[in-house]
Amino acid sequence: MVTSKLVLSALLSSLIAVYFRRKLKARRAARDDGSNVTSLANLNGPSSYSWVTGNLPGFLYAENTGDEDDTLVQQFGLACRIKLMFNENALFLADPKGLQYVLNTSGYHFHKRAGAEISRILLGGKNILGVEVNNTSLGEEHARQRRILAPSFSQSYLHEILVERWNDLISSKQGSGVDIDLNMWLSCLTLDALGQGVLSYDFGALTDKPSEYVEAFRGLFVDMFATEQSTSQLVMANLIGRLPAFMRQRLLTLTIQATDKFQKFMSISSKISSSIILREKEAIDLGKPKGKDLLSTLSKSVVISQFYPKTNPQTLNALAIAGHDTTSSMLQWVFYELALHPEAQAKIREEIRTIKETRNVQELGTSEFELMHYTMAVLKETLRFHPIAPHNMRCADRDDIIPLAYPVKTISGKEVQAISVKKGQYVFMTHYGYNRIEDLWGKDTDKWIPERFLNESESMRSKRTIGVFAHLATFSSGVHGCIGWRFAMLEMQAILIGLIEHFEFAPIASNPVILKKMAATMYPAVKGELARGAQMPLFIKPVS
Repeated sequence: MVTSKLVLSALLSSLIAVYFRRKLKARRAARDDGSNVTSLANLNGPSSYSWVTGNLPGFLYAENTGDEDDTLVQQFGLACRIKLMFNENALFLADPKGLQYVLNTSGYHFHKRAGAEISRILLGGKNILGVEVNNTSLGEEHARQRRILAPSFSQSYLHEILVERWNDLISSKQGSGVDIDLNMWLSCLTLDALGQGVLSYDFGALTDKPSEYVEAFRGLFVDMFATEQSTSQLVMANLIGRLPAFMRQRLLTLTIQATDKFQKFMSISSKISSSIILREKEAIDLGKPKGKDLLSTLSKSVVISQFYPKTNPQTLNALAIAGHDTTSSMLQWVFYELALHPEAQAKIREEIRTIKETRNVQELGTSEFELMHYTMAVLKETLRFHPIAPHNMRCADRDDIIPLAYPVKTISGKEVQAISVKKGQYVFMTHYGYNRIEDLWGKDTDKWIPERFLNESESMRSKRTIGVFAHLATFSSGVHGCIGWRFAMLEMQAILIGLIEHFEFAPIASNPVILKKMAATMYPAVKGELARGAQMPLFIKPVS
């Protein structure tokens, strides 16, 4: 008994000593040293909501995603200290030079952490989407894949399926137009486009009898990852993230797979994906891969071939999640803004008419898309204004100093232009905040103005140093940037042009407030109807 008490006393004494040693170290780190660099602990920042949740509720529970980002940038500038779970310091970062350093210059030293584990579980481990974007061989593949895939992203598919379905719907209502939930329709459309253009598989999402995969996938991420979580869920996720990698992977897998919806989805997905992979492997063995879809293209790719023999059934998950859910979300915000700006719709239709006459074609293909500058400006501005992945988290794997383009203030009021971070500290990157810096994007960044991309000055463009597309942070940047951005842009152009040519879009008569909410991506929801999940109610009618 005496021995036990001595051990307990020694343990408590050790913990107390460690606590005060860390406090002393933090105080020393927080002192100004007269240089232009400050420690994260000494950086100015907001008060925590609580010791347990830190500042996370402001990002997760805001009525509109991005509200907290705006507040922090206005109050503290493009970099400040925030608190994560259990009062842990993190760097809130919107500064372009700082983002360039974390994502590009030192990208291999700022790693994804626990959140990436969830993606790996859903995507089935290492797969074709895990290849780094700076692989030079991939650049050679992109051009070839674009040529091969061009027919898959033509407008003919839209003409035959979705346009016909909407015209039938309008006729059945015996009116000039009809209210629709664009979220449902675009989710079906992008899934079918992915199935035909990427997998040579018909999901039947736009038919009256969609496949069981469609039903299982619908609303999966909103149900599983919507941000209206309890504090206990946040604590659990944070604790799991602090465990060793082998334990973290196992616990996250068990946690996610505990949901009935996920289990059903995985079962159906594995069955379909296995049949697709078997088909492709048999074709390869015979020396003639089937079709011109992306999976066939990748099976012939020098870069991807090293992964292909090991491809598991979760390949379908990877492609469906990265190539369908994200594209659908982005397009919904495009049509939402066009519904609010009928003059922009008219400009796109005029551009379509002009290009058709100039090129003497009946249908626009990928070569014509490149000539449609206003249409592309609409897409770029929407990606800037509504980034579907507004935040990104990285963890330093070494002590480092992050440079800034714009000075920020320490607690004492001193201006500095570099932040020192310790190994293990997090950088909370706000793509939302970066995309609204007036010095980079011009005036009125809180407004949707496509023309800003048509009247850019070279001096303004030169200040943007990140992004794989249009210097936007939407597709991330550097070694962990999205390798599928070319396909996403091609698909969005095709869908936008195909639909806007035939239909006018407007808000529905009740004019509900559309909120920006977060799950796996930023999705639209109707104020007062959050329990119904993602919705984008719009009114459509045939073009006059």
